Amino acid sequence: MQIINQEALSQCIRQAVRAELQEHFKTGSGQLSDSEKLLSKQELATELGVSLVTLTGWSVLWTFAA
Repeated sequence: MQIINQEALSQCIRQAVRAELQEHFKTGSGQLSDSEKLLSKQELATELGVSLVTLTGWSVLWTFAA
């Protein structure tokens, strides 16, 4: 069962990313706020409650799935 077609989803994501990038560069904000802080792989693994090996495995799967 397909709820949304792949092209429509792809277009929505492109538009959202484009809008965010335009807003980011319009404000000239080069610094991330605390709420936008990027996590290291280890921090993300801890946050998700998985091992670093599992997180890396997911990364590999998503790389090949795309």
